Amino acid sequence: MLIDLPIGNYFRKFLDEVTATDAAADDQVVLDAKFVSEVLSDKSMLQIQHHLNKIWLQEFYTFSRTQLGESSSRIMCDLLKFESDLQTI
Repeated sequence: MLIDLPIGNYFRKFLDEVTATDAAADDQVVLDAKFVSEVLSDKSMLQIQHHLNKIWLQEFYTFSRTQLGESSSRIMCDLLKFESDLQTI
């Protein structure tokens, strides 16, 4: 169901990052409904929200840097860097 929503791409990227982390631990990861259920139940909603927000900020930063005009790009990139710093702190 999440895949069909506009936010589905962000959940897919989130699951890809979690899978890459698990694969680095030499575990064989199978991306199925059970795995997704375990990931979503193991992490708190706040952790998932922050991770999805991080992915969104990175994507929006890339868009701002490549698709906007010079002055808009500079201003938006500065704002996004500031927002990222706030979230990190």
